[in-house]
This record gives sequence, C-alpha cells and structure tokens, in this order.
Amino acid sequence: MHWSGVSDPLDCSQPTRGSPIETSHDLEVDRDEVVAELVSAALISADGTALDLTEAVAWRFIDLVRSGDSQGLTPIIKAIERLLAEGGDEAIDVVGAGLLEDVGNIVSHPTEGIGEAHVFGLLGPRARIVWRCIDAFFTAVELRLPELEEATNSEAKERVKRLTPEDAARAESEDLRRFIAKTYRQSGGQLIGTDDLLRYELLVGNWLTAVITVAFSPLRMRED
Repeated sequence: MHWSGVSDPLDCSQPTRGSPIETSHDLEVDRDEVVAELVSAALISADGTALDLTEAVAWRFIDLVRSGDSQGLTPIIKAIERLLAEGGDEAIDVVGAGLLEDVGNIVSHPTEGIGEAHVFGLLGPRARIVWRCIDAFFTAVELRLPELEEATNSEAKERVKRLTPEDAARAESEDLRRFIAKTYRQSGGQLIGTDDLLRYELLVGNWLTAVITVAFSPLRMRED
C-alpha cells in the first residue's frame, strides 16, 4: 500500500500501553445486528435506516461527552469494544467506517466545542486502533488533496470551489451545521469530504474499511 509518507496502517494496530487486547471474532453478526446493538446501548429510537441510526448514535455519543455523562457513555463504549472484538468485518465497517469516523469528523470542527482529546481517552483499546487508522487515512487523503482537486477540476467544465471551514462556520441552520460536521473532516485548514475519500480510494487503491481490517489482522492471527 502506498501512503504518501504516512505511517504504514499496520502501525495503528499497536495497542495502547497497558491495554492488552483479546480478539476472538467468534460471533459473526450482520449489519442490522451491529446497528441494533449500538442503538440499544445509546438508548435512542430504532426508527430509520442503518446509516441514519449510526449517525444518531454518533451524535448521542457527542452529546454525552459534552454533558460528561459517563453512565450514558459506558454502554456505548462497551458495545463498540465487544463488536470490534467479536463482530467480524461487518462490525468493523459499521463501527469503524461509520460510527467512529462520524465522531472523528464531528470533533474535528472547533465549532462543535469538543476536541479529539475529549473522545480518544474514553475509548477502549480496539476503538483506539480504529481511531488511529481513520486518522492516518485522512492524513493520507489530505496529503493528496492538490492532486485530487486537479483531477476534479479537469473533469468539470468550470473550476469547482471547495467548501471551506469559513463557509462551514457561517452555516446558520442547525441541520446544515450538523450535516457539515458529520460529513466533512476539518484537517490542515481544509474540509475533507466524501468525494475526496472516494477519489483517493480510486486513485490509490486504499479503502478505509480494508485498512482497518488489515490493522486487526495481527490480532486475529494471535487468536488463531
């Protein structure tokens, strides 16, 4: 894999010191079961699509961090750890390239009033591995943004204006602010969106879920 100067994604499989990791993956659950467990842990309504519910859990997590509600956070954190330990590839996709990516995107925006430090220390060892993988992935995308932007503009009839953090800060609608915070990650003074991720994945051949899965491979082999 080519990471443009970013550390090899396997580096993010190293557990936090003093946090031994056991990973069995004996229980293979499907996507709906993963989402259902997260929704149950977050104590939110189960109405909506899997994508909507995962986003709702992310915002519930953020609200609990803001309020310092450790009692409400604990079941979600435990569910995340259990699913990453036992849930297989579907859990990695939903929890990693879904819930934790959403949470990471939200806290990257200063307007949300919560930084990464507020969240990372609360996570269990498996979730920290995923968090570091997501961070490394976005850093790799950020380093290739000029190339990705050139490719975008070469396909468009007119130069495409990127959404900026200043644009995001001017959002007056609460719904629009939440959409931008969840959908875009602020990094290096720029906003990285889904279109950037897709172009990067097609250009380089690195897919976020695959990168996280590779990071967990050594843990699975230890159990085998």
